Amino acid sequence: MEKAFDRVWKDGLRLKLRKNGISRCMFKWISQYLNNRKARVHVNGTYSRKKTLREGVPQGGVLSPTLFLIFINDIVKDLPRNVHGAICADDLVLWCSEEYTSTADYRLQEALNILEKWTKQWLKTINSAKTTYTAFGLSTKEQKVTLKLNGQALPAEDNPTYLGVTFDKRLTWKEQTEKAEVRAKARLAIMKKLAGTQWGANARILKTMYTGRVRPVLEYGVSACVSAWGTAAKSNLDKITKVQNQATRVITGAMKSTPIKELETITGLAPIVQRKDSKLLIQAAKFRQTARAPNERQNVTTSEKEAEKGEFSTSNLDGRLVVKATLPHNNPSTLSDEDGDINAAAAAAEYDGDDDDDDDDDDDDDDDDDYDNAAATAAVAVVAAAADDDDDDDNNNNINNNNDDDYVGGGGGGGRGY
Repeated sequence: MEKAFDRVWKDGLRLKLRKNGISRCMFKWISQYLNNRKARVHVNGTYSRKKTLREGVPQGGVLSPTLFLIFINDIVKDLPRNVHGAICADDLVLWCSEEYTSTADYRLQEALNILEKWTKQWLKTINSAKTTYTAFGLSTKEQKVTLKLNGQALPAEDNPTYLGVTFDKRLTWKEQTEKAEVRAKARLAIMKKLAGTQWGANARILKTMYTGRVRPVLEYGVSACVSAWGTAAKSNLDKITKVQNQATRVITGAMKSTPIKELETITGLAPIVQRKDSKLLIQAAKFRQTARAPNERQNVTTSEKEAEKGEFSTSNLDGRLVVKATLPHNNPSTLSDEDGDINAAAAAAEYDGDDDDDDDDDDDDDDDDDYDNAAATAAVAVVAAAADDDDDDDNNNNINNNNDDDYVGGGGGGGRGY
């Protein structure tokens, strides 16, 4: 997008802040933060006159990235069927997978029309000069694609770069691996200058240099794009493997005739291919863990006896770990239904934050706001994917929340390993 931060429509941003449920006080604070901002130019000791900035969020402001993301978050909301989108800062990518190129062309053009309409509605501008398209596929024939944005035909790009990852039409990742190889070898050359049999850095320092400066360059595609190494051609992976083989010899000072497996054992460095498979599995586990949270929420019920204690039980629904929030103490008789259970949504709705029968001391009055917040969040449960079937027994245990916590989050975590 052109001038991403400088061209944010302030009134439109305020509208979206309200739609996203920003509290009244926070809304007023942010409005004052954006209003009547002035700027001037300083050249050779001379200042220009101040000018009021009618639009945009402050450059360098800590809130600016968040406010900008709130403003553009719905840009991919109403895309056509089978068209997907992703946003990172001011970079937007749309993609569509179809059996026939003509079908993908039609759907993407429809998505571009929606995008163009969005930019006009919210007073943003897409930089057509930096917008390209790529037709991915195994066919060697040139694909006929005609996509237009703002009346201008988009140029084709065989090797587009997005978030530092260079793609190619056949997804062999040749360009990405070659670029990584060149950068890694340049850093490896510095390691060689610091290594010597009788002088220079020892093996521990050299290994730290490799794992901190060289290997991240080789493995960047794994974290940036899961499929980047999952579909890479073996010949391209071999180029990356050779760089690590050279590094193991630099670290140990061994001769070229030394077997690579022995060097990997001595240095404790796992093979690149093995690390690739491990990272892919970890990334897939993270996707599985967060695929349905926190967008999905579900009302929960608990027994009357547990509700009196301010507790909610955990349960496992369809392989998802459900963790309940603490409900402030209230009169159970007003919350019970015919089955003797208490619906958390109804409980939160009936709780107004005023407890006439509260016997707490005056020193606890400051906690009323915390209870109000807890009541507002008690109606929903955070739903996250269960990390492991072995944890099912633990998921059925009760969770007692501390008084300082409004809710308890749950879910497994991915581990680091080879």
